[in-house]
Amino acid sequence: MKKMTAKERVLASLRHQPTDMIPLSLGFGVNEPAQIQLQKHLGLKNHRQGRAYLLGYRDTRSVMPAYAGPKNRHAILKDGCSIDIWNIKRRPVSYGSGHYLEIED
Repeated sequence: MKKMTAKERVLASLRHQPTDMIPLSLGFGVNEPAQIQLQKHLGLKNHRQGRAYLLGYRDTRSVMPAYAGPKNRHAILKDGCSIDIWNIKRRPVSYGSGHYLEIED
C-alpha cells in the first residue's frame, strides 16, 4: 500500500477502508512523564523537540471558532480550584511532574 497523506488516512478510516497505518490524534496532548520518556528514548535535548517529533505523526487538526464565553474561565479560586466554562469546579491533582484536573463535588 502506498503512503497516505493524513487527510487520505483519516477519510479512509472514516469510510472503514484500509489505511497505511492507524490515524493518530494527540487529543489534548501527551502528559509530561510520557514526553520525558520519549525524549530519553529518542535522545532529544528538550521537550520542545519531543512535541515537534509527535506533531509530525499527527493526522488530525483542530478548527474551532474564537472563544466567546465567560471572561474569567481560567480564574484560580483561593482553594486552588478553577471553574470551567460549564461551571464545573475542578481541583488540580499532582502525579509527580505535572497535574490533571479532577471534578470537585
